[in-house]
Amino acid sequence: MRPYMADYGLVSEGWFWSACGGARVRGEFTAETGRNAEVRLAGRVADDPRVSVVQTATGSVVTSVSGDPAKDVAAFAPIDLHGQLDSGELVSLLSAQNHGPLGPQYVARVALTGAHVPPASYTARSGSALTIRAGPPTWPAARTT
Repeated sequence: MRPYMADYGLVSEGWFWSACGGARVRGEFTAETGRNAEVRLAGRVADDPRVSVVQTATGSVVTSVSGDPAKDVAAFAPIDLHGQLDSGELVSLLSAQNHGPLGPQYVARVALTGAHVPPASYTARSGSALTIRAGPPTWPAARTT
């Protein structure tokens, strides 16, 4: 799929992974005007406690999804994702929550294109404010007299 801009936003495929590291998986990124950005992934970038995969004695593979509320809450915990779209553009999805019980589908509260935001470089504020340190800290030059 080639990335394209539509009247409503951006849709593109690319590679995505947890901002803390781990496996990179293919996915489709969608950012629509007036909606939270989302990415549908072809595989997992984080453990999903709701899903269990078991190989039976006959060699069959059985996948099951738990209805345990505690596991639902754990699977919905926000994580930060990094990605690189097929166009080469970098994308960061902050506080993304997994909405897909049968396949990873993350919806992010904040999505930034053009850079990867390290997890320790932003601070969530009350309400909808977010402070991001976009570059290295700068220090005033020392005076020599």
